[in-house]
Amino acid sequence: MNSLLIENLKKSYRIIFLLFFSITNVMGENLIFDQLTMQDGLVNNAVSGIIQDDQGYLWFGTQNGLTRYDGKSFKIFDHDPFDCNSLPHNQIQTIYQDPVDPYLWIGTYEGLSRFNLETWDFKNFTSDPELNRLPLSNGIVTSVIRDAEGLIWAGTLEGLNRIDPESGEIRVYHHSDEDQSSLLHNTVRALELDDRERLWVGSYGGLDLYDSASDSFIHFKADRNKPEAINSPYVMALRKGGEGFLWVGTWDGDISLFDTVNEKTVSHISVPGNVYVLYPEYECSLWIGTWGDGLCRWNSLNKELEHYSNDPDDPYKLNNGIIYSFLRDRSGLLWIGTNGGGVNLLNPNKKDFRFLYHKKGEERSLPVDNIIKIVEDRSADLWVGTYSNGLWRFPGENSDSALHNWLPEEDNPFSLSHKNVHVILEDSRGALWIGSLGGLDRFNTETEDFDHYPLIGAGLDDSLEPLIYDMVEDSDGTFWIGTYSKGVLHWSEEEGILGTYSYAHENATLSNNLVMDLFIDSHDDLWAGTNRGLNRFNRKTGEFESFYHSIDNRKTLSSNYISVIFEDSSQNLWIGTDGGGLNLYDRASNSFTYYSREDGLGSNHIQAILEDDRQRLWIGSINGMNILNPESGDILAIDSSDGIMASEMNKGSFKGADGSLYFSCREGILRFEQSILHDNDIPPQLWFNDIHVMEESIPFLEYVNERKVLTLPWDRNYLSFEFIALDFTSPERNLYRYKMEGLDREWVSSGNRNFASYSNLKPGAYTFKVMGSNNDGFWNTENLSFSIKILPPPWKQKWFILLYIALGVLLFILVSNLQANLLLKRKLKTAESSKMKLEVLNNRLEELAWKDSLTGLGNRRFFDLSINNMWHLAVREKKHLSLLMIDVDFFKAYNDFYGHQMGDEALRKTAEIIRSILRRDTDAVCRYGGEEFTVLLFDMELKEAYALCEALLSKMRSADISHEASSAAPYLTISIGLTGLVPDFDQDPDMLVLLADKALYKAKGHGRNRIEYCNPAELEED
Repeated sequence: MNSLLIENLKKSYRIIFLLFFSITNVMGENLIFDQLTMQDGLVNNAVSGIIQDDQGYLWFGTQNGLTRYDGKSFKIFDHDPFDCNSLPHNQIQTIYQDPVDPYLWIGTYEGLSRFNLETWDFKNFTSDPELNRLPLSNGIVTSVIRDAEGLIWAGTLEGLNRIDPESGEIRVYHHSDEDQSSLLHNTVRALELDDRERLWVGSYGGLDLYDSASDSFIHFKADRNKPEAINSPYVMALRKGGEGFLWVGTWDGDISLFDTVNEKTVSHISVPGNVYVLYPEYECSLWIGTWGDGLCRWNSLNKELEHYSNDPDDPYKLNNGIIYSFLRDRSGLLWIGTNGGGVNLLNPNKKDFRFLYHKKGEERSLPVDNIIKIVEDRSADLWVGTYSNGLWRFPGENSDSALHNWLPEEDNPFSLSHKNVHVILEDSRGALWIGSLGGLDRFNTETEDFDHYPLIGAGLDDSLEPLIYDMVEDSDGTFWIGTYSKGVLHWSEEEGILGTYSYAHENATLSNNLVMDLFIDSHDDLWAGTNRGLNRFNRKTGEFESFYHSIDNRKTLSSNYISVIFEDSSQNLWIGTDGGGLNLYDRASNSFTYYSREDGLGSNHIQAILEDDRQRLWIGSINGMNILNPESGDILAIDSSDGIMASEMNKGSFKGADGSLYFSCREGILRFEQSILHDNDIPPQLWFNDIHVMEESIPFLEYVNERKVLTLPWDRNYLSFEFIALDFTSPERNLYRYKMEGLDREWVSSGNRNFASYSNLKPGAYTFKVMGSNNDGFWNTENLSFSIKILPPPWKQKWFILLYIALGVLLFILVSNLQANLLLKRKLKTAESSKMKLEVLNNRLEELAWKDSLTGLGNRRFFDLSINNMWHLAVREKKHLSLLMIDVDFFKAYNDFYGHQMGDEALRKTAEIIRSILRRDTDAVCRYGGEEFTVLLFDMELKEAYALCEALLSKMRSADISHEASSAAPYLTISIGLTGLVPDFDQDPDMLVLLADKALYKAKGHGRNRIEYCNPAELEED
């Protein structure tokens, strides 16, 4: 199995978490909100505007600057008081995406700013003429829009502005009592274009329509007594409402649907609170943001208004009542900007769930207890068995039953036998059987008490009832009972015990007497999972066959501790174990295939297995829930980001009559409604966040958009790429694959890691390609690519070779004109001299091929050869091989501060220090690239290698190479990533490099100037 890929492939599902607490067992459905706040890195919790650009990035306009969000990180653009071309003010009132050009128009408290999404430059239009900027009517810009002629309209608190972005000319419109065709009011709050590209203006005086022919305004004033008029003059929001209509939201809580053709209101909606922003979608739905009263949604089809108030104490509700802005992104997520609560995120892939804990004094709630067993009977009543609170019945929606809890009563022989209930079984005749640590009971539906059936006789100890762990009914109507210490009992209500099957040393029939699970398969065989092996009982022959784990045979069971047995609709038998994961039984070969945490399971302790209608297995473990596709072998995890508030599953599980899947857990009961489960099938947009050459960021937009090739000299061959899949459903689950064509033969799966680096690229043509997937594994197959050409060094270029040839020919002509008597001697002398020079040149070239010219250490080519040789030698001799990956801290800052010549000298000194601590001929030190060095230590244990690292740090400290630009220390420091192992024949030397690189990454992340170690287990976890 591809464990790394499967480990990271996850699903986003609509999940209902139910703790049954009422007689009707019905829960109301509420919207579930996630939040993105300053705690997550947002620059400010007041978000007045949200935009998604053409590349897929989200832009948040806040009260503390402009922020770009990619799902992993934020990039902030704020006001610089000494740069007139920065954002004019950090308090942003609105942002508008230009529908034609790559611009964001940003309304601030200090004018209007145009932000170029390609160059990241600002051009400002402000109201302050003293700063030599073009004047607006007022600095506070509340709304922006572009008309059909390319002119920008900006509403402010003191009038409306029309801006020609090319010439910069601004035309200002004000209200005038003397001019009836002027604006209704100077406080302009909203702008919108109708289907005919006409401009509508919402202000504190009502609604205006701009007449371009007369350069004036047509008024539509508020009048509550006229149904065709808007109800309030305080227009806060305007949005298109379908063809020929306009939504008009007012501060007084009234929303009008305005007919722009007949120029009249056709309907009104009244909402709680003050309307601040509108967001229509799908032609029948209107989101309404209020100032203080939360969120509303109007359904035009059924004429219903839903209201969602805020509750800062409930993590799943709206956290702030002041709604500033809306955006529905390309993957279907609704982003809601608030004034103080950051961004609230509404994910349509999530269904209503709630963590409903037991509340003291509420008799209708579940007890605070482990739920061991759950069963739905024919009346749709839900029966729940608990660890210490007995048996519970929760009536179905249309049931005549009542909620009840049964517990043992000391003086009542018809009470429940024990409070620890492990078995609830409704048999083929409708009788309900209860198995507990006190024996077997049958529920009497008339008296609602219990008839006890003693399980004694047939060789059993008559003085002690068996502790029942499981029970199944066979095709004959008899029962098989698994017990804690007495094996398996075959029993019928009429005849009592028909047979006992237990472990005996002299005649072993059952592998162990502690029976955890029983199952009768489609072949009518009885399977018994015990604390020591799996057993199959052929009811026709009366013979047992036992299966055990063998450490030397991977086709055997992965563990002897059997916890659950399940057969799917394709008659595949699945065995869940405690400690060995999941096993699939192959009847043909009588062997097993196993799945473990390495393949994506949350835990190797499996508690429950069910199958959904799509033939997928739902697997509950002590560490959450997984879904296994038996055809592909893919294992997908469901966790808290999907809505699950439980982490530890118990054994109880069943599939309801409606197809819903029920699982018991410590906290209650999980219910998965299959009808509402679906995938996020929209592939993400993919883009580069940054590209570095020799650790210097380069402008890459032109090369990517126009597919140009970046040409680099031979010594600028260290490149790194940061890329991003722009799907925000669960960004931590987005996956990546990359490949450097010309170098990599296969795609490299990097999981959620969104960067890649290549050093010492040889001269040639390369194309870096990257793919990304969303949280549900839907890949963007249109690869993002970047082409590079590395030129060869001068001495390997054609013109240099031709120069050599030309010089040789010239030398030959000169020599041939000398006297005949000296010709032979001179030819011999020249030949001898040429031979010596050639040998020297060849030796020099050979040395250059293996050595780094700056430090005299081995180069990358020498490192590749050394690690290959040492690795294979270590495999053969079973010796330990250690690797140090060393990076000079803040070296770019050192170069910038002291200059490149001093930087070269610092690298030479560092190389000398590293070389000085090595004492063995087998130790290999190399310059890996840039400011990175490696040390290969053959047959050296990690303890010795760590001591060598400490000595190296000490020598660097003693060298006291000044580094005033470092935040780690006032002297030049290094970070060391250490790893080591005894390699095996089926491993690859690249694994050692990956481990050392990961350790170095940890050292950098933990503050630099330190040693960090990475063991092979950490690589497997990634």
